Amino acid sequence: MALSLAGAGQQPPDFVTALQRTRERLLADLDRMPNYTCVQTTTRTYHDVRSGIDRPSCSALIAVHNAGKHTPPAFGRDRVRLEVALVNGSNVFSWVGAPGFADDNLETLAGNGPLGSGDFGVFVREILVRTTLDFRQERVIDGRRLLEYSYDMPLEKSTYRVKTAEGWARVAYSGTLLLDPDTADLVKLTVHTPNLPDNCSACQSTSEIAYGRTSIHDRLVLIPRETRLDIVNRSGSESLSQTNFSDCREYASKVRLLPGDSNDAAGPHEITPASTGPPGALPAGPRRTTRRGVNEYKA
Repeated sequence: MALSLAGAGQQPPDFVTALQRTRERLLADLDRMPNYTCVQTTTRTYHDVRSGIDRPSCSALIAVHNAGKHTPPAFGRDRVRLEVALVNGSNVFSWVGAPGFADDNLETLAGNGPLGSGDFGVFVREILVRTTLDFRQERVIDGRRLLEYSYDMPLEKSTYRVKTAEGWARVAYSGTLLLDPDTADLVKLTVHTPNLPDNCSACQSTSEIAYGRTSIHDRLVLIPRETRLDIVNRSGSESLSQTNFSDCREYASKVRLLPGDSNDAAGPHEITPASTGPPGALPAGPRRTTRRGVNEYKA
């Protein structure tokens, strides 16, 4: 990892020291992450195709989306409840209460809807180890002094993959980190993929991950508190997935990894965009319908 200061002028030592302390603490935490698992609950909202855009190219759709005006109306919503863990450098998933995790089932569990991985420690390690972090600015949010750094993950160093019509494709990404210099902790991470492959159903995906610490066996462990995955599709439709993490704990003795086909196994972090099918068409699994008409899948 390297650190540089964006713009002219000499870099104040505080920004170097804060990053070094935070990096050492986070990497030490991540070395212990394979001992923990959490329940993630993802609510996915699907928005209609944008109207009024002539020849809707990805650049035009992204420009309108980023302007933040006239979000298409929502036409559907579903909820998926899974168990997630970090095993051998990758996020693995199962239905809550299942006897083991599988390393190739993200696409199966996603059904027709979008689902991402990497929030549970993988992005953080890759960014801290493989990129240069540029100091951008000091920010005060809710009375809390934070330091913002930016990064660019080139394609040759990235392990981020997206699902395309021809299989999984590796992509570059970029974003920012917000660090608390007083506690040497990560507060927020953004991950942005602006140029997805032409054979991918999505034009762009953006993840915003808010972090916090929770007590697991009398140890304060950094976990994602909430994630927002925002996807702009080539069709002009959009989706927003909001994920919360809870019930974090050490592995029970019964939890085991169920190996899958290594040719199709999911990478350390990836995105499966929504297909053109209806959002209710999820895989077979425990299901109930809430009073609001949300299809909810959980054990």
